[in-house]
Amino acid sequence: MNIRIDLLEQLEAELRGLQAQPYRAGTPAEVQELLKSILKGYDPEQVGCEDRPFLKPLAPDLSRFNPREKEARRADQWRFYQGLQAGVTGADYALADTGTLILLSGTSGGRGLSLVPPVHIALLPGERILPALDDFLELFPAGDLLLAQGSAITFISGASRTADIELKLVHGAHGPKELHVITLLFPI
Repeated sequence: MNIRIDLLEQLEAELRGLQAQPYRAGTPAEVQELLKSILKGYDPEQVGCEDRPFLKPLAPDLSRFNPREKEARRADQWRFYQGLQAGVTGADYALADTGTLILLSGTSGGRGLSLVPPVHIALLPGERILPALDDFLELFPAGDLLLAQGSAITFISGASRTADIELKLVHGAHGPKELHVITLLFPI
């Protein structure tokens, strides 16, 4: 496992600057304790988790909706997302220079859990922290390789925030009010 601590520290500093909360977990048990702490007071039925294989042992008790299942309907998916107070997802990559998370729809199964609930918790494998966007794009030198990763790429830089004409900042108007990023410092 190759985690660059300098990139991790830079990512955490950028995340804090974006009003996101960074955490580190050295074991699966630490991930479960962090999730329990972040989600304290939430009804477990109102916390959804992506159906990624590496998330199942880390968050075994959370609700799941797999949009790839043959019988999954978009209306059912939307109702599921709207009833959630928090969404737990994986992150495919992170950019240290901007504190940006990258989620590929081909591995995540969609964008809903990262965009609809008021709280987003992303679990990031530590070896997936890249210096900058150019490093991400270099992973896919041919455009078709990137297209094979899914129909959408979601770039997340902090919690949702926007300002009105008077420059009054509002959190959560167009997405989650809170972003928590747990960096996994163990092999998945």
